[in-house]
Amino acid sequence: MLKRYNRNESFRYEFGQPIKCDIYYEQITDGDRKIKSNAQTGAVINMSPKGLQIHLSTDFLEQNRVKEIECQVKLSSEDILTLNGQIVWRKAYLNGYLYGVFLGDENMEQVIIQELKKYSKSLLNQ
Repeated sequence: MLKRYNRNESFRYEFGQPIKCDIYYEQITDGDRKIKSNAQTGAVINMSPKGLQIHLSTDFLEQNRVKEIECQVKLSSEDILTLNGQIVWRKAYLNGYLYGVFLGDENMEQVIIQELKKYSKSLLNQ
């Protein structure tokens, strides 16, 4: 069941220009073995400590009945941020699809906040 988009969070950082990301998910082979999918390119529209909104040009997540994803995004020039989350909603949008992703890892919340601060400061220094 899909959850409703949560707008009551402490803050949500809206990227002026969407940030490129790579999306991965687990695939099950014929031998019932789980393997990581090839990277699918998407864009992060906004992010909060508990979730993010991504845009994908195709509906491959729905077609493959994907419920959980790994999103790799580079906000600063330093590290790639790897976020694991659950798809909670989907909506057709312009030439693709928007997805709401819930990040249930409380340990990552402070990491996300720190990365968003670094990203904001890097924009000011340009």
